[in-house]
Amino acid sequence: MRQLNKHILILIGLIVVSVGLFFYDGSNSSSVSFDVDMFQIEDTSSLKSLIIERFGKKIEIQNPDGWLLNERYAVDPSLIKVTKAIMSQVSIIRPVSRLNFDEIKTDLLTKGAKVTLGTKTGVKSFYAGGNATKSVGYFANENLTDIYVVGIPGYENYLSGIFELTLNQWRDRMLFASNWRSIQNLRIKYSNAENLDIYFDKKFLAVNSVNLLDTAVFMDYLSQYEQFMLNDYLDEGEFPRYDSLSKVEPFATLTLDDIDASRSRNLKIYPLIPKERFYLLKDDSDQMIVVDKGRMEKLMKKGSYFSVNK
Repeated sequence: MRQLNKHILILIGLIVVSVGLFFYDGSNSSSVSFDVDMFQIEDTSSLKSLIIERFGKKIEIQNPDGWLLNERYAVDPSLIKVTKAIMSQVSIIRPVSRLNFDEIKTDLLTKGAKVTLGTKTGVKSFYAGGNATKSVGYFANENLTDIYVVGIPGYENYLSGIFELTLNQWRDRMLFASNWRSIQNLRIKYSNAENLDIYFDKKFLAVNSVNLLDTAVFMDYLSQYEQFMLNDYLDEGEFPRYDSLSKVEPFATLTLDDIDASRSRNLKIYPLIPKERFYLLKDDSDQMIVVDKGRMEKLMKKGSYFSVNK
């Protein structure tokens, strides 16, 4: 019995220690006093700039008169909305354990992102990163003296992911934003097949060599150009197979003239690589673009496709 009581006392002692360790992270009591909303931006409508520095590269997103990426590219508006949503709701869950503090600090310096947000009232800088599985997000103050686990109450999100996107991933992926009212001309010229010519004829659009137009099919086709997103931008060196493909002759060109000149497009279309899921395109600036096979082939029609008598 005495031996049993001794085991019980040891067990109780272990439970007490375990509970203590659960609530104690190795720091002194004064360090647990913090503002859970310290990273929040109360008025995200005042956000004017976002600078992300990671792996020696800098992404600068400014809003002088509309969001611009590195003073050159349009920004994906949905990502601006996500950033604002995160920064308006981000909350500190707890400080990181002092046992892991140095390791997490090193990871933030080497793999994390330094984020600088500019608003009408000032600048907020911090580091953002996470654990290896991207299941826990960390934010740290600019000096990396305080590091916290962060989240949005009620949601299981890896908040730091938005700051780990590449420059190309921040770019606006809207390829076509035209409709039947704004399109003036649309031509797909094939190297070895019948071309498609759609042009404005007096009151409505017409199609080359088509006397009886299947209006339902035609309008369904044009609707694809209203909100057509490309899949991704490619930089030279990322995918050698596409680099090589871009050196051959395109098998088609697509030219779209819109009332709004900013929506006009002139694209080269390259042959599909066997077993690949994406077509390679190039715009006037020689930017490589990829679009998935299924959606691209729905655009690449011939004039006869729209005839009632096809």
